[in-house]
Amino acid sequence: MSTETHISVQGEKSMDRDQVSQVVRECIAVVLGVAENELAEDTDLRAEYDIDSLELTEIGARLESEFGIRLALDELGHFQNLGDAVALMHKRLSPEVATI
Repeated sequence: MSTETHISVQGEKSMDRDQVSQVVRECIAVVLGVAENELAEDTDLRAEYDIDSLELTEIGARLESEFGIRLALDELGHFQNLGDAVALMHKRLSPEVATI
């Protein structure tokens, strides 16, 4: 039995966690100027890429655009690794936490 979460993003077909992870990975890779395959779920963005607040803001803007949501600056500050960003997108896109 599968317990995958499926998420609808901006009118697209539902997305599973791997698909959401791929979108997040693409956004982060573009901002950091690295190949997507360099980023794993546990890649420490601060330690390995010395990510700064400007880069976090740009990542946030790209995620907002891709997923059609708004992110608060304090949410972005919690990104330690790619997995944190994916988890946040799941939390924000879950139907049970959706807001009008």
